[in-house]
Amino acid sequence: MATEPSCSHWWHCPIYFVISLTLAVISISSSFRPNTNKAIAPNRFILNNTLSLNASLSLRRKGFSNIATLLNVYPELLLISPETTIFAVDDAIISSFSLYPTVLKQLLRYHASPSNLPMKDLLKMKKNSCLPTLLESKNVAVTKIDTGKGSIEINNVSISHPDLFLGDSISIHGILGAFYLPENEDRSFRRSPTCESNVSDSKPKINWERIVRLLGSNGFVSFAIGLHSVLPGIVRDYSGLSSVTVLVPTSFSFVAASPSLLDRIVRFHILPVRLTEKEMGLLPEKSSLFTLLRSHNMTVTENVETATVLALNEVEIIRGDVYLCDEFVIHEISRPFQLDEFLS
Repeated sequence: MATEPSCSHWWHCPIYFVISLTLAVISISSSFRPNTNKAIAPNRFILNNTLSLNASLSLRRKGFSNIATLLNVYPELLLISPETTIFAVDDAIISSFSLYPTVLKQLLRYHASPSNLPMKDLLKMKKNSCLPTLLESKNVAVTKIDTGKGSIEINNVSISHPDLFLGDSISIHGILGAFYLPENEDRSFRRSPTCESNVSDSKPKINWERIVRLLGSNGFVSFAIGLHSVLPGIVRDYSGLSSVTVLVPTSFSFVAASPSLLDRIVRFHILPVRLTEKEMGLLPEKSSLFTLLRSHNMTVTENVETATVLALNEVEIIRGDVYLCDEFVIHEISRPFQLDEFLS
């Protein structure tokens, strides 16, 4: 009589799982496009060997072995931002997605935020605050917070292991479940009730023409003209966007630039997420934010001239929430962002 296999379910065998997970990671890594941003050195995005080992050991000790394996095999997978907070999901969830590399990539990036947020900083946030994730244009929300007990829920999922690992540029927290992922509603992911960019059933469209009109009526005529002229490309490339932040300079002299250059400049002034002045003020310094210009992120910095913390790429936000609605927000900045690399 033939002997029954020792494992009735493949993910119960550690060796088989590691092999499967490694193959999944290799497949995921091949889907990443290289970052061609010359201003950011690749080493800023990669954990050194010691840090990677220490983080993996901390994860394994607390029962998050699969995330630890991913971090060892391909640390760049989550560390594509200068600073990162990882919300580590449990082994069972990672196991169920290891045969779906594309979905696994989305899962991991949706559970990471481009800023270093230890528990003490998370507890300073307000309920319903939205956190950007590494999954472009998708947010998660702080849905419950109890500073007395030191507990917090994100997308209705409790942080069970706060400060599981802390480093100079990374924080890792263990969570009890998984956040909602729009592309896979049938896999028990939880919807954020406050961040509208997470909602996939209605998929609201951004009224770009309304933004152009509001910019013109509020005195930003040059930027309004520039945005209107490049709208077809933005709408084509970002048809799924449900919220944006427009960072408009007081003076904008690039309207006469070539169409391709103008397109890049305008995209660099728009974030694919709605962040109010208050929400931006809660972001730690050096947090990284996506822009509509792919591979070119915005960094929360201190203004070198005024020592103002609420600045992006050292450009001060001089008037926040010029116009605010559910789908977009407009902030006035003191000057256009530095564009030397675009002009070279």
